Amino acid sequence: MISKFKKFILLILLIAITLPVLAQQKDIEITLDNTEISLGASIRMDMVFDDAEDMPEPTMPEIKGLKISYLRSTDMISRLDGKIRRGRRHTYLIMPETTGVFTIGPFDFVYNGTEYVSKKIGIRITSGLSRPTELKPETASEEEFRAKENAFFIMVSDKDRVYVNEPFQIAAALYYKDIQVTDIEYPALDHEGLSIDEFKSPQASRKQIKGYDYRIITFKNTAFAIRPGDLKLGPAKISCSMYAADASRSTGLAAGSSQKKASLRLESTPRNITVLPLPQGGKPESFKGAVGNFQLSLDVKPEGYIKTGEAITLIMGVSGNGNFNMVSAPVIKENQAFIFYNPSIESETDSYKSFKQIIMPKENFIKEIPEIEFSFFDPIKEKYIILKKGPIAIQVFETEARQASTIIEARDKTIPEKIEQEPIGEGIIYIKETAGKLKGKGLRLYKDKTYLLLHLMPVFLYISIALLYKRHKRFKEDIRYARAKKAQRQARIGLKHAYSILSSGGVEKFYSYIFECIQEYFGNKFNLPHAGITSDVTERVLKSRNADPSVILQVKKFFDNCYLVRFTPYGYEKKDMLDTLEMAKMIIEYCRKI
Repeated sequence: MISKFKKFILLILLIAITLPVLAQQKDIEITLDNTEISLGASIRMDMVFDDAEDMPEPTMPEIKGLKISYLRSTDMISRLDGKIRRGRRHTYLIMPETTGVFTIGPFDFVYNGTEYVSKKIGIRITSGLSRPTELKPETASEEEFRAKENAFFIMVSDKDRVYVNEPFQIAAALYYKDIQVTDIEYPALDHEGLSIDEFKSPQASRKQIKGYDYRIITFKNTAFAIRPGDLKLGPAKISCSMYAADASRSTGLAAGSSQKKASLRLESTPRNITVLPLPQGGKPESFKGAVGNFQLSLDVKPEGYIKTGEAITLIMGVSGNGNFNMVSAPVIKENQAFIFYNPSIESETDSYKSFKQIIMPKENFIKEIPEIEFSFFDPIKEKYIILKKGPIAIQVFETEARQASTIIEARDKTIPEKIEQEPIGEGIIYIKETAGKLKGKGLRLYKDKTYLLLHLMPVFLYISIALLYKRHKRFKEDIRYARAKKAQRQARIGLKHAYSILSSGGVEKFYSYIFECIQEYFGNKFNLPHAGITSDVTERVLKSRNADPSVILQVKKFFDNCYLVRFTPYGYEKKDMLDTLEMAKMIIEYCRKI
């Protein structure tokens, strides 16, 4: 009997130890921007670790035939099913050294007691170099002008005149000859008034320029302007390491036999971009900021006969070429006979975006689903285009009425309405079963803890007053300290008020207030004038305090979002404002620690 009991206890302990370990395993979200490239190109790999905001760079295992270099880490904040998801994104660059088929992963890392496991992904490396990037004529002239240099950097855009929100392409190319280049970082690009995506994985190519054989590393990107005016793109800057042969070229020594590693920093010529405002004349009511050339599709389920109160699902697809960051759900004309639910994004790619809209008929006389409208500005035709679908014929019919079920039956009249009850316990005094709380006589006052604590109160009061006076004196004498303390308090109040503005609606009002709130916070926190706080100023201040580069990027993104809404408030919904509010909270929380 005892032996069985011991076995049972051991089994319970084993389960109790094993279950937490099993519960602490999470998946790594791993994505590659490409799975088949040519030799000389590269692949960017992103690994997202949930609930691991401070996770350091994971040590990657070696894969024969591939060189994996660490690029950067960024904070990851997103919203899933109404919940804020936080984590850490680590980005790597995969450079192939030979052709063939390779397997990336599975990876297994342990951090803070949690085991992170990834899936495995196959990639294919083919032979040959990618074709050189086609450049504009003026860029070809710049190539020939700088052809004698061992290394130079050129940036080009496919357009120099665009409308607000109109996307255009950027290419930044590193040219080098007679040297070996390694440790190439992604380009940094000045872009005040422009919104720019991350540079994609670079492509390698070769080109003959005035008889010189140049190797070219090209980075491509997409950008769009968030405000009108004459804007400057760049200069673009790039950093890398190079091996410059001292005597090997003249003596015929093998490469690397007398080479020295040196840092190389190059800068391109800036480009001027003329940004035109979107015209006000002819702007449709359904326009929310989409710029490009799009097509609209619609799928309705179910079709034909529909019951009253049955949900109808509309899948509205927008495809084409343009700025899909500004593409919002098509507009359905209001109809009191339907219940409308908020649309959600069903799927999204670089050239397609679909929205799921649920509507529900309330009456049986409905004959059609209202017309659906999507409008955009076509920068080539320089006019607004309206796309329409519907109305779609349907037939709604009433469902069969349910028979009312009997809940309470009629009272039996033979049962009297009032039954006299005999009083119980009247005139009886019950015996006390317990003595209750007893207290001894002759309790001495000096043994009373409350009495003794009262004697310590003056000491505590004196210390508290002294500390408060010291703090008050420092607030008066140390302005920097006072403003820094004031920053946190006012930030909390400001964020609370921003949330109330968000609840009541008003996109421009919300973004104007949250922008001023962060401006005032940075001014107080770092003892700077409020009005002079810009994206560039915050970047310089945070870099001087060795702030996390990912946080600096988030701050720049926050300022870009606020600038964008000032000129194009179309298409911003409550979800976007919530994301901006969470971004502001994260910035304030991080800056509180530095």
